[in-house]
Amino acid sequence: MRLLKTETLEFVDFTRPPPRYAILSHRWGKEEVSYADFASKEREDCPGWTKIIRCCQMTRERKYQYVWIDTCCIDKRSSAELSEAINSMWDWYSQAAECIAYLSDVHWSSDWAHMLERFERSEWFRRGWTLQELLAPRIVIFYSSDWREIGGKRDVTILPVIVKATAIPESCLMAGMIIHTKCVAERLSWASKRRTTRPEDMAYSLLGLMGVNMPLLYGEGSRAFLRLQQELVRQVDDESIFAWRHISPPAGLMSGILAPDISLFATSAGIRTLRNDRAPIAITNKGLQIQSAATYVKHAEIADLYVFQLNCEYPMGLEAGTLQHARCSIAIRTDDNGQWCRVLTSRLGEHLELMFPGLEKEEFSQLTFFIRLSRWDNVYQPVLSLLNKARLAWRSKRADTWFLTELPRAA
Repeated sequence: MRLLKTETLEFVDFTRPPPRYAILSHRWGKEEVSYADFASKEREDCPGWTKIIRCCQMTRERKYQYVWIDTCCIDKRSSAELSEAINSMWDWYSQAAECIAYLSDVHWSSDWAHMLERFERSEWFRRGWTLQELLAPRIVIFYSSDWREIGGKRDVTILPVIVKATAIPESCLMAGMIIHTKCVAERLSWASKRRTTRPEDMAYSLLGLMGVNMPLLYGEGSRAFLRLQQELVRQVDDESIFAWRHISPPAGLMSGILAPDISLFATSAGIRTLRNDRAPIAITNKGLQIQSAATYVKHAEIADLYVFQLNCEYPMGLEAGTLQHARCSIAIRTDDNGQWCRVLTSRLGEHLELMFPGLEKEEFSQLTFFIRLSRWDNVYQPVLSLLNKARLAWRSKRADTWFLTELPRAA
């Protein structure tokens, strides 16, 4: 871990547990200072440099000799160092003595009510990376754009505003040990309305929160979130990973069992897991293998329609002062290639009689399904294959690409 000494502005590398340090949380601007820039003392007149200097001054005033700042303490020219840093970042934030959260879009106001309104609207609460920077540290102190202290995340006036802005339970903000007792779907729901500049970072920023590690492949785009879900299926016995839903899916949509986008977990808050006696789920070359009791529904418009329950439940509402829950269930059918895929993706556990009133049903105690992982498996690949064939055919007509033409077959 590389820390910046607040007095001398020199980098110090630690291979063993580092000394007591503070850590910065902020939104990246257009002119941030990299490790190479800071080491060479270049770009001292840009806003990113000023931010680093002010952060060092602030942490020094708070009696810290060292600070970690993501813009300049990671040499991003090294892919190995970047990968190690991202996979370690949750630990680095949780081990920091204090996190300084700088909100560049929150301008100080002497009117406290107005100040809290600005605080709640800060873009800091809508960015992907700042989620772990809010949850991992025990102490988070917020500062306005002119480096005036607003308050800590546990302060009685600040805490309700954070809960409202993030939809994260107060207990998780007060006691970090509770966070990883929440199911996968609920933790993903906290990130469902956040965004990152690069699509891959939406998945990479969740590694620590989800408790998994995986290599970084910048350039993979939205596939990173699918990889993250696959790692969760392999490493965590938690079927709430499948408890996502579309609000208004296209008619006739046949989807994979994994969510194509994190926004589909927006309604997953409050889901809780149940005891799981199911045989282990496996990811195979035929899709997700799952053994389950299932209900066949004879539907006039949807052939081979089955519904099976997940080992989790979602809140339905209060009844006689008690929060009632219902079992999560999903519907699947076969596509034209005979592979199972998820359908009716706006439904997530409504009782079968409400979902399919009056339809004939048959119960099965144990069936094995191989369900498509994502839409990429069977939908986009044939299209890409056709486009590739068309491209090759076009290139084969050009004189300078004669080697792409098909050779005559032997008689």
